[in-house]
Amino acid sequence: MLSKTTSNLKIYFLGSFRMEINDKEILANNWKSKKALMLFAYLITKCGERVPKDILMDLLWPDKNKDQSHNLHTTIYFLRQTLDSLLDTDQELIHINYSKGSYWLEKNDYCWLDFKDFEQLYKRGNQLIEEEPQAAIRCFQKALLLYRGEFLTDELYKGWAIEFRRYFKEIYLDITLKTASLLVNLKRNYTKAIQTCQEALEIDPYREELHQAIMSYLIKDERYVEAAKKYQQYTKILYKDLGLRPSPKVQGIFKKLSSLSNKEVNLLLNLSEKPKALGPFQCNRQTFEMIYELELRKQRRSKRPFTLMNITVEEEGYIKKKEIILDVLQQSLRLGDIICLLDDRQIMLQLHRVGNKGSLVVKRRLESILSEKGFKLLSIECQTINFADQSFGLEEMII
Repeated sequence: MLSKTTSNLKIYFLGSFRMEINDKEILANNWKSKKALMLFAYLITKCGERVPKDILMDLLWPDKNKDQSHNLHTTIYFLRQTLDSLLDTDQELIHINYSKGSYWLEKNDYCWLDFKDFEQLYKRGNQLIEEEPQAAIRCFQKALLLYRGEFLTDELYKGWAIEFRRYFKEIYLDITLKTASLLVNLKRNYTKAIQTCQEALEIDPYREELHQAIMSYLIKDERYVEAAKKYQQYTKILYKDLGLRPSPKVQGIFKKLSSLSNKEVNLLLNLSEKPKALGPFQCNRQTFEMIYELELRKQRRSKRPFTLMNITVEEEGYIKKKEIILDVLQQSLRLGDIICLLDDRQIMLQLHRVGNKGSLVVKRRLESILSEKGFKLLSIECQTINFADQSFGLEEMII
């Protein structure tokens, strides 16, 4: 047992959950109750926010219909006992509060959370990026060191941690791209910029912006053969894993490389280039619904997923801009995908043989292109249809 002195508690959420007190790791087997550990992690992430006990019971026992108040009380008891045992110091590092049906945790200044430090470094770097870019690089690089992996990757936290996981992953990827850009613009350090992006691809191997940045930096550094190899590698995983073709931006990189008088580059590009398809099919609502029903029937045999995507636009003068969106869709989607103009504000897409990962790539791609074309009041919703989800109705995607 630790002596009762001033202690420092560190709790790590980025990657696997880990706790350290005075730089000594608290092993997971010190927690006698997994429910207590999950509850602790959840309440810590709420940062002092009061959480009603009904929400905690749904979190810990999602499949139980009867009241779980007794089990929650027991779990809180185990949590208090574990914390008292592990954090046996003169100061109270963490305190569990209860009032009017809600629980919350309070921590003192000796309790450090990696995700809070990570977020603060990101905000500070953004504040410095224009006036003190060198200081911004230092902030961003410190943040990158804190990101050991996605937020709470352990299976225990699979459900409630999803939104946190997405939020911090987007911050990490934004930091990566900004760090790489600063390294190139300030220091002409293409090698370090490329390495920074490559490390991020281990977290998100399909993130298009990272592949684009790497190819762009290779071209600027006149490493044309490496850029062509990177293009070949990316188009291969895009087509093989997701059934997608490169975005217009990546196709622009292809054209730039093709214009070079370099036999090795052109050979690599010719090997990676796929025959050009005609693009998506556009139809009315009735035809779209028929195709949807046919796709459901085919899926019973093939077991392959497909994705529905709803684009809703609230821009003024949208009707005049409709052709711009349709042109983007024709350039970005594939033969086999379906486009349907539902009404003056909604466009429905059906993405053939595209699952969850592929739908995220397409969603980010369309959001990026349409934002560059001036569409700000726009939302894109996705629903991947798997064989087990055939109860999902098309009308649920239509606003």
